[in-house]
Amino acid sequence: MGQLPGVLVEPKRASVAVHYRLAEPDGQRRVAALVERLLAQRPDQLKVTPGKMVYELQPKLDWNKGKAVRYLLDTLGLTGDDRVPIYLGDDVTDEDAFRELGGTGVSIYVGRPEELDRDTAADFNLDSPAEVERLLDSLAR
Repeated sequence: MGQLPGVLVEPKRASVAVHYRLAEPDGQRRVAALVERLLAQRPDQLKVTPGKMVYELQPKLDWNKGKAVRYLLDTLGLTGDDRVPIYLGDDVTDEDAFRELGGTGVSIYVGRPEELDRDTAADFNLDSPAEVERLLDSLAR
């Protein structure tokens, strides 16, 4: 495969992210078609998680950020009544973690809710990373 202008392929430890934010509309369509073709060739092996102008190709496993959060809390013994986990995220992939923490922690969507094409399961909203910084600074005091 040749390079597409504005498309960045990011190898990760257990997945590959294909960022297409800077691609022209034709390049974006070509990336979508390529991702669909890869999924069709390996339907039992691959899944895709779409994000903000990115497709993340992952092994087809029953695993997500919500399950990862639950695993970490349980494994590290952070599930007591004296603990309140806080999870902040800005992408559709964070929704599983928001749902997992429902009733046992605090979930915060970072971004402008009016720009979402979906509802969020987060408990609260901060509009920007600068607001996250102010929140964390106030919690640290």
